[in-house]
Amino acid sequence: MSRAEGESELGGSNDRQGEQSEIDAYRSVLGALRELRPNDLDVALKLKDTKIRVLGNRTLEEAILEGDSDKAMRYLQSISGGQNG
Repeated sequence: MSRAEGESELGGSNDRQGEQSEIDAYRSVLGALRELRPNDLDVALKLKDTKIRVLGNRTLEEAILEGDSDKAMRYLQSISGGQNG
């Protein structure tokens, strides 16, 4: 049986599309966070270490990796508008 066009031995093109959409979501959240916190250390701490109540006590990174990048973006939009998270 031959592989479908666009598939590798390790996974199909759907795997790559899923990975790409996850990367795109991560980039979007990272970009929004950088607008709020231009210091790289602050960005890293907020992204990876800060548990956020409205995200179910997850970090922004955990929310993204669990498919909730839209919730992460809404959170960042709310704090940019002056609400507390």
